[in-house]
Amino acid sequence: MRASPIISAFNAGVLSARLSGRIDYEKYRNGCRSMLNTTPVIQGAAFKRSGSRYVAAAKHGDKDARLLPFVYNATQGYVIEMGDQYFRFFTNNGRIETAPDIAYEVSHPYVEADLAAVDYWQSLDVLYLTHGGYQPRKLSRTSATTFALAAIDLKGGPFKPLNKDDALTVYASAASGSGITLTASSAIFQPGHVGALFYLQQKDFKGIAAWEPDKTIAVGNKRRSDGKVYEATAIGAGAKTGTVQPTHTSGEWSDGDDGVTWKFLHAGFGWVKIVGYTSGTVVTADVVQRLPDNVVGAGNPTPKWAHAAFSAVEGWPSCVAIYQERVWYAKDTTLYGSVIGDYDNFAARDDGGLVTADMAITWPLSGSRNDIIQWLAADRVLLVGTSGGEVIVGPASQSEGLSPLNIRAALQSAYGSKKTRPVQAGSRVLFIQRAGRMLLESRYDYQEDRYVAQDVTLLAEHLTAGGMIEAAYQQNPDSLIWAVRGDGALLSMTYRAEEDVRAWSPHQLAGYADAERTVPAQVKSVAVIPDPDGVIDQPWLLVARTINGAPARHIEYLTPLWVIGSAAAEAFFVDAGATYDGSPATVISGLDYLNGETVSILADGAPHPDRVVAGGSITLARSASKVHVGLFYSAHVAPMRLEDGGETGPAQGKIKRLHKIVLRLIDTLGVRAGPTADVLDTLYFRSSADAMDAPPALFTGDLEVGWPGGYETDGFIWLESFQPLPMIIAAAMPHFVTYEAR
Repeated sequence: MRASPIISAFNAGVLSARLSGRIDYEKYRNGCRSMLNTTPVIQGAAFKRSGSRYVAAAKHGDKDARLLPFVYNATQGYVIEMGDQYFRFFTNNGRIETAPDIAYEVSHPYVEADLAAVDYWQSLDVLYLTHGGYQPRKLSRTSATTFALAAIDLKGGPFKPLNKDDALTVYASAASGSGITLTASSAIFQPGHVGALFYLQQKDFKGIAAWEPDKTIAVGNKRRSDGKVYEATAIGAGAKTGTVQPTHTSGEWSDGDDGVTWKFLHAGFGWVKIVGYTSGTVVTADVVQRLPDNVVGAGNPTPKWAHAAFSAVEGWPSCVAIYQERVWYAKDTTLYGSVIGDYDNFAARDDGGLVTADMAITWPLSGSRNDIIQWLAADRVLLVGTSGGEVIVGPASQSEGLSPLNIRAALQSAYGSKKTRPVQAGSRVLFIQRAGRMLLESRYDYQEDRYVAQDVTLLAEHLTAGGMIEAAYQQNPDSLIWAVRGDGALLSMTYRAEEDVRAWSPHQLAGYADAERTVPAQVKSVAVIPDPDGVIDQPWLLVARTINGAPARHIEYLTPLWVIGSAAAEAFFVDAGATYDGSPATVISGLDYLNGETVSILADGAPHPDRVVAGGSITLARSASKVHVGLFYSAHVAPMRLEDGGETGPAQGKIKRLHKIVLRLIDTLGVRAGPTADVLDTLYFRSSADAMDAPPALFTGDLEVGWPGGYETDGFIWLESFQPLPMIIAAAMPHFVTYEAR
């Protein structure tokens, strides 16, 4: 039976072998059994990915680093190289330098082994950084080319729950001042508490009479009122209290026209910052908020005390996000939200001791398991990824905002999360599952009234073997999610949920990671920022290679997918590449970073024989004005087995003879085609109209190709780009005969 079906799209991406028999599945016809260095676009065509442009070497060729995005505005983005105890900065497609070839650096405390666990969240020109082993920090942009790092000293808390052992007490040597002493009845202090806050609350109002009207008072007398303590500083002519009960929480106010002026002292609690360690029972401290008099002196020990929730002893927060004008930190299984609009303030009560809607929040995630918080994301609610499931935190009553008085947490799904930053793509949040094999798309479902998570790796589960370690989202010009696999492979997913497009494809950066040239180059990190014009998004990569026998880490960015209609001379299809653009020349220099490597070359739109870089340069066989030089990579597309039915059922498993194929190509040259990677014919695009001393024009149209294969049952097609030129496959129309079994 003769058949000539059309493969009209490739935007199902690579499909798992588990789907190799699912000819009934709607995505089968638009899927591929194999793709490499090819990006299916939402509209359907398959584009050879463009090359990566070299920017600079990372500081250490033999140490890993991470790339962090920092987007100040739509036209000013930075990529931050976070390495072993240093930051370096890249913007406007280059590195910020203090002098030629001298990188601008800011030091930080994180060593190489810490980098993967550092979490971050940007707010305007500040990047908040957390790691469970270090005090939180702010990396602030202080000018277009300078940054400053500082530890965050939190105010007012947060504190652990109050001590519940009445026999374990603490007293202070003074209610205010610096260098006071705290003395505990048992060893509760450690050297790691230095620098941390400590909370003290009076046991009771012993010795402080209640304020009453029309009572004789002397200057210096103290009275309690509305849960607060006041001191008389001035007495009216009647030498008695007035009729207006004092309730103020700062300054001095009179209780009547001819009454007593009362100075607010405290609301029964205060806190200090520990500045010195003497022993397990004695430390020195500076008072931050005045302490109650009833915790001062050996005769006033109080059992109502609390250590800070964050310290070198208790540990530091490991996750951070900003949601509803609060900074949220997560440590272990507990969330801590700041005072609204005051990101460093974690006071859980106001100065008068009242819990108000704008005060800080401490919220332990309750559940049947002790699942550690792995990430935070801000959506219509605060999304929390834990090692065992995904939780939302939001207001209990939707008529009021989230506050200490109006908060709830609810489990939404139970996939469990890996400790990596989630990806925000439009209205969806995508996160990596605990094992690293799934990328899950979280979205609010109005019918179910909850956040549901969908596995978007389901159709290509084999591509994530080894586990994903990082992901980033590129919105423009094509919607792509980039993921780094643990073995250094780079994956892309063409993503448009509204069009049901979730198409995966693997990419292999050119070069080798080992001196024996057996291990491919490894991508270590990815980050996406806007390009300098603010028009498109740029994926930046940290790539590990061995160059001339020595380990190297290159920082590069991927150039955009080919713009249809561009001139062939613009084709940039090399990795770790560079471009010469100037007067005709034969010597191309500036390639020191590729010394000893064989490079692929496109000169004025035509492929040039390979060269080996020596002394940082190459010599061309002919002069050229625009030359792209870099490491070679190929690309291929291999659709699923052919299927168009037969006289007695599907064509699967029956002998076929594919005798020709018509390829609908756009701006394409340098392609081979055949049934497998080992049986390929070169496609010829030159016509009699092309000048013999110039390369043929990029081809757009339908190209009929005689097929080199024979009789077989699979019906495989393999299309491969083997030159540094664009390849865009819009459709494939095979012509074949299926022979029915006799």
